[in-house]
Amino acid sequence: MEIIKLSTNVLCIKITYSRSDKFEKRFFLLSDVHWDNPHCNRKLLTKHLEQVKRKDARIIDVGDFFDMMGGKFDPRRSKGQIRPEFNVDNYYDAIIQAAADYLDPYAENFITIGMGNHETAVLKNHEINPTERLISILNSRNKTNIFNGGYKGWVFFRFRSDADGGGKTIKLHYTHGSGGNAPVTKGTLKPSRRGLILPDADIVVSGHIHNRWTFSIPRERVTSTGRQYLDEQLHIQLPTYKDEYMEYKGWATEREMPPAALGGWWLTFYYAGKEEGIKFDVQRAT
Repeated sequence: MEIIKLSTNVLCIKITYSRSDKFEKRFFLLSDVHWDNPHCNRKLLTKHLEQVKRKDARIIDVGDFFDMMGGKFDPRRSKGQIRPEFNVDNYYDAIIQAAADYLDPYAENFITIGMGNHETAVLKNHEINPTERLISILNSRNKTNIFNGGYKGWVFFRFRSDADGGGKTIKLHYTHGSGGNAPVTKGTLKPSRRGLILPDADIVVSGHIHNRWTFSIPRERVTSTGRQYLDEQLHIQLPTYKDEYMEYKGWATEREMPPAALGGWWLTFYYAGKEEGIKFDVQRAT
């Protein structure tokens, strides 16, 4: 597998495959870890990261790995939202260093670590880019090549057969996302809107709203030679690892926020035979 950067926010993953029903390549999609928050379910996160290592999978993170709302000048700060080990003068440095130590065993599995609204708020208000600093430490210590995914971008999965070089490219667009968590619709109105402006995407991934679902949009397509065919654009909403529902006070409780969905999604590519070639499937991480 080879990863190259086509442009500022477009990565291409080149994968050589054998035409066998045994071929399978897994990726783990995650978002909104909020790792430094006391409510981050680190036990579940570690469980999933260990699964990633065992499956030799690669990770695409789309932002808000950090929470970082406890800075001195952050209007959102609350002492109850700061883990004791980070209640120190060098708050940001302490979090970034500890996160790097935690992720060291999994550094080789990461392709991207993205930026969400929590990271961009720190960059805007404190002139610190925590994502870039985390990636720099991980790459330096582990000789890896993790990319800063930014707030949105593309990943092209370019498959080529080891027999004759034939294959296909599957295009994934990701965005950290925006807006509230939409307690009634759960954000399911957005796929129709995103589908209009992302006609080239086969898969659309988003985070931010701490919900979990997949939404498929069937489409009529036509080639330049006039051949008509049908396909589907798959939308994947990523959940979170921040579980604060059972608190008796705080931001989520005061707003009657529903329980958040926890975990990530597995994205698996496989060979489906000569007629269909490479296909993909998604599965909830458990």
